Formats: sequence, structure tokens, C-alpha cells
Amino acid sequence: MRSDVAFVLLVLQAALALLASLGMVAFASLSHTPQPTPPELVAVGGGLVLLLLAARTTSRVARFGIFIFEALTLLGGIFRLAVGTLDSLNLVSTLTTLMLPAAMVALLLGRSSTADASLARRLTAGLLLISGVIHLSLVSEHITAAPALGVLFALDGAAFVGLAVAALANATWWRPPSIVLLIATLLAYLVVVLRGDEEVEDLAVATKLVELLALGLLLLPRRRVSNLRWLGATGGLLLAVIATGTLAWAAEVRPHARVAGASGHSDHSHGGKLVQVVASAPTPEQRAAAETLLENTRLGIARFEGVSAALADGYRPSPPLAAPTVHYTNPAYAHGHVLDTSHPQALVYANTPSGPHLLGAMYMMPDARTPGVAVGGALTEWHVHADLCFALPGPTIIGIESPFQTCPVGALNAVTPSMLHVWTVDNPGGAFGELDPAYAARLARGDA
Repeated sequence: MRSDVAFVLLVLQAALALLASLGMVAFASLSHTPQPTPPELVAVGGGLVLLLLAARTTSRVARFGIFIFEALTLLGGIFRLAVGTLDSLNLVSTLTTLMLPAAMVALLLGRSSTADASLARRLTAGLLLISGVIHLSLVSEHITAAPALGVLFALDGAAFVGLAVAALANATWWRPPSIVLLIATLLAYLVVVLRGDEEVEDLAVATKLVELLALGLLLLPRRRVSNLRWLGATGGLLLAVIATGTLAWAAEVRPHARVAGASGHSDHSHGGKLVQVVASAPTPEQRAAAETLLENTRLGIARFEGVSAALADGYRPSPPLAAPTVHYTNPAYAHGHVLDTSHPQALVYANTPSGPHLLGAMYMMPDARTPGVAVGGALTEWHVHADLCFALPGPTIIGIESPFQTCPVGALNAVTPSMLHVWTVDNPGGAFGELDPAYAARLARGDA
């Protein structure tokens, strides 16, 4: 039974990897790369290799490959924490980059015993219980804002707890209703987030991951009755994970904000972009400093109006190259003076019918642990990107993390240093705010 549970865990990891590779392919489609690139081949091939390894968990060669993969996954989670801030690992990423690989290693290293016969049942019961408790704990939060949704949370939570108790009691009837309840709960969640009634946030995604693992354990045949049954269970779990992740991803790209700050600051999340907002109003001195920064930036980058001058100076475009706006970074200035208005760390161009059009500059701190320089108080908002995937061994951006906080095989996540945009064009969102999407779209059409 240890190898059976390990099989489900590895299929889950393979599904997560394939989901992330789908996002990578979509990201690459905006980067003028019609032919598959080596990172794409590694990403898709890596997910398929994991499926092959899952089918051979009893083989020593396969186990060696699994250990290598899990060790690299653990190192990636540790690296994410080491180069980022203390909250770089949230609940979902802790599950996918630390707990899941650690559980795999423990299962494969452990010796089988008579107690292993009920391992899958007890583990499934525990997962059902976790989901039930989480749903019940959220009843009071939803009952006032949306009474009908609050009632559904209560019924759902009570049903999960009841089925968990039945599983622990080894009842004969609990499996079919558990499968139905898990599928219904996953579908209900997707409907809610796609309608915009709730955000795709950390606790909810972690709960869905728990439920998907429980579903995989339930779909797994209790005995190796036929290869067809095992193939169906594998396909069912793959489909459930990829469908859930894809639809949650679609809901996640909608503009949303999350506040979780302290001591005068709040961190607003916009699809992986965390903006540090200063709560207090800017002082007259800060307003003057912001105006000075804007004017000096406008004068300092005027010579880069033509993209050829930027290229000659060492600026290079970052993917996706076919996006409405493209950042051109200069490695030579990465560790220079942060607010050097003549040598900013990056320039931002809009792709227009007449060629790249300079929009402004972006200043970047030297590392992720150094906070942004306070220039204009609340007027100048620094931000970091927490959801980018970087190809190994180079620091090339190849995609965005999936809703389950996973990157494709061959890539890892790292929080970027703090960044500050200064728009030298007439951006409706302000000189230091978000680039207005409608304005960017007009530029791309050549209407602005």
C-alpha cells in the first residue's frame, strides 16, 4: 500500500508539473517562439517522465529518479525562502514544494508492514477531515455576506466530517459518496471563482489541493485488478488537477486585491504582483521629491526614445516579447545606484505598429530582501513579482506559477527585487501607478 499511495502522490505531482508547462507554452506564444524551446521540451518531457516513474515505484531505478526529483523540489522550496522574504512560502507552496516531496521520500524509504494495508484509507479520512474543518471554519465568514453560500459551506463541511468518521470506522459505503462530494465541491468552487464571487486565494487553493489528493486516493483501485482500472484512475486524477488548475488560472487573471499588511503598510496582490502601499498621505517634501524623480527620469532616458539606442547601451528585452509592453533590462546596471535617472535598471517599451515606443523606466533594488527606497511616500509604490518562473541554470523568465504555486520541471520560482515604475508618458494611472490597460491597448493599436 505504501507504493500505491506513492503512486497517487507522484501522479499528482506530474499533473501539477504538466499544468505549469501548459502555462509556460501559453507564455511562450507571446515571445515569438513558434518552435519548441529546450525549456519547453524539458517541462513537458519532465511531467511525462514523472508519470512513467509513478508506474514503476517498486523499481530501484525508478525510485532513484524519484528521489532526485523530490530532492530538487525540496531545494527549490528552500531556495525560494532563502532569496525571498520570510513569507515567500505560503500555505500552497509549502504543500507542493516541501510537504508533498517529503511525504514521497518518507513513503519510499519506509518498510512495508501489516499496518500499511489501511494507510490509504486512513490518509483519505484525514484529508476529508481537513477539508471539512476548513469549510466549517469559514461558515461564519460567509454567512453574513452571502447567507446561501454560508449554508452550503456548513453542509459541505458537515458532510466531509461525517464521511471522514465513516472512513475511520471502515464502513463499507463511504467511498462512492466521498467521490461524488469531492467532485461536486471542486466544481462548485470553480463556478464561484469564475463568477468572481470569490478570489483564488491561498487557503482555498490549498484546500482544493487536499481534496484533489483525496480524490486520487479514492479513484485508486484497492487492488491491482486490471491495468485498465489503474489507467482510468490515473487519467481521472490528471484531468481533475489540470481542469481545476486551468479554470482557477482563468479566474486568477482578473484584477483583484488582497490586503495583508502591518504597521502602516499593506501588500496588495494583483495576479502575483505585490504592491507595497504606504498608508499615510504624502508630505509636501515627498510630493516635490516625486516630481523631481519624474522630471529627471524623463530627461535621463530621452536618449533611449529609439530602441536601437537602448540596445546599443546594453539593454535587452525580457519575455514575453510579443506582449503589449516589454521590459528591456541592462545587467550592467543591476547593482548600480538604484535611482540613477540616467542609467535605470530597465526601460519599458510598448509594441506599436510603428515599432517599440518608450513608456518610461523601471528602477530595481539589488536583491529581494532590500526594501524600496522611500522617495515620494504613498506616491511612489514599489512592488515585487512573486509568481514568476525562471529557467535553470540561467535567470530567464519562462512563465508564471500555476494557481498551485508550481513551476514547470526545469524551472523554479523566486521573488523578484522591489521595483518602481516611472511612466514618462501620459499614463491615466499616474506617473508611478499601474499602466492603464486601455491606454496600453490603444498604443498597441497605434491609436494613442
